[in-house]
Order: sequence, then C-alpha cells, then structure tokens
Amino acid sequence: MPGAVADAAVAGHSLCLGQSESGGRDCLEVGFARQTVHNLVAAYNRQGPQVLESSGHGQRQRAYLSVAQEQAVVGQFVTKSAAGRVRTGLQLQPALEKALGRRVHKTTVYRLLHRQQWRKVVPRPRHPQARIEEQAAFKKTFPTP
Repeated sequence: MPGAVADAAVAGHSLCLGQSESGGRDCLEVGFARQTVHNLVAAYNRQGPQVLESSGHGQRQRAYLSVAQEQAVVGQFVTKSAAGRVRTGLQLQPALEKALGRRVHKTTVYRLLHRQQWRKVVPRPRHPQARIEEQAAFKKTFPTP
C-alpha cells in the first residue's frame, strides 16, 4: 500500500510513517527524544496525519481571544487614554467581559494590557496647581539643622 501507514515504526530518532512509492520506508529525521517519537507514532496511528500538523505546545494555548480580537477590545480605549480618561485597567474589564460573554478576574485584564504593550503610567512630576515661586521662597526660608 503506497503512502499508507502500513508499518509505523520508530528507528532510533527517525519517524517512519509508511511505505513510499518506490517500496522503501518514508522516514523523517526529527530532533526529539525517543519517547516523544514513540508518542507521535502512537498518536498518528490513532488519530491520523492531523496530529503531526498541529501547532503543538506553544504560546496562547488557553487564550480567551485572538490577538486581533484583543487589539479590537483595547483599541476602543485608545482615544480615551490619550485624553487621560482611562485611570486604571479595570475600566477595560466590562468591555472585555462583554467581548468574552463571561466574567474575568482583574489580573486577566492587566495581562491583556501587558500583552498589548500598555504600560503603567508614572506619577506626574509636579502638581498642576503648584506655584513654583512659593516653593522657591519656602526652600530659602526653611530652617536647616
């Protein structure tokens, strides 16, 4: 049976998935441990070739939203934040919960903001109503030990 999984076997660190058109074995050299190759062959025999085409164990396996959807939720607040009307990340929580259709913890909101490269705003350098002349006069008259 050419191309079929007639004899899936493991030869060292090679993944052999069946017979080729010429009658030889189709083997693929992989950089996995022997047990991983055994597990892949067993999964291939049970579930077929889609096992080898999966994305595997990478980032965002348990993500609530895709990156584009996250950007859309956060994008609603860009103009408000530029005007200084977004004080905390928790103001985004209702919009995120609406997009998800479920409640989320506040750390989920802050992790989302971190992924979208929003940063924590630093304190202002001086009070907007401060009078620099009075401060300078105070510094001159303050008794030093």
